[in-house]
Amino acid sequence: MHTNRQGLSAMLEQLGITRHRLLAGVGIIAIFEVTIIGFAVLQAWIEYRLAWPPVAVYTVFWVIWTFWHSWLFPRNRLRYLVSEHPYRRAFVFDIYPWVSAGFSQMWRPMINGDTLGRLLHGNFTLRPASVIAGMAICTVSLLIIIQAIRAIGIHNAAFMGEFVDSESFVLLRNGIYKFVTHPLFWSGIAYSIGLAIAVSTLTAYEIAGSNVLYGVVYHCLEDRRLEQIFGANYKAYRRGFGGSVLHATDDKMPGSRLV
Repeated sequence: MHTNRQGLSAMLEQLGITRHRLLAGVGIIAIFEVTIIGFAVLQAWIEYRLAWPPVAVYTVFWVIWTFWHSWLFPRNRLRYLVSEHPYRRAFVFDIYPWVSAGFSQMWRPMINGDTLGRLLHGNFTLRPASVIAGMAICTVSLLIIIQAIRAIGIHNAAFMGEFVDSESFVLLRNGIYKFVTHPLFWSGIAYSIGLAIAVSTLTAYEIAGSNVLYGVVYHCLEDRRLEQIFGANYKAYRRGFGGSVLHATDDKMPGSRLV
């Protein structure tokens, strides 16, 4: 099984980064986090300035994102695969912007036009008990995200297996993936619930509740997308006990195995 460091090196090599890889890896993660929060802040500012209901903006956003995830991304993938540096192109034009946009929605129970308006007008208050409970949920969610990435490697979390040696993969039943499918997305949803509890406004609860409902939709759509890529092997694996994660093998690195 790939170690995370080997997986990161392989991913950076595909991105054309050959020097200072550890620093580059940290930089990429930082850029993702800044972009995620930036998307959330931008939406909140638009809601406040235009007096648009946050839940309406949030819903339209998920509709647009779903169009990318289930229609545009699969088509772009086929186009990238017949071009030079397919993963590099996918990362720049699809993975980085759209994954950042999707995960920005997990911050939206806290970062939205309603909260911004309350802050600017001086009537935003927090209850210590709610903050403690919410932050506890957020902490657990982050720990699960870390464990999930450790189980599959950051390169697989960043979709590399769908563009590099996708024909030679094995499926992992490792760590959190023994118990739940798509734990990265579900942990993000749990994080949004924690933020909603911490903020404790009606808008926050509405957005977090909508995230839970969308999680069910995403779960089905992501399964369908991966079946289109990996065929019967993925479908058969999904019927078994374990998670829905793909791990490509590479002759230059230690072989993968089902664990």
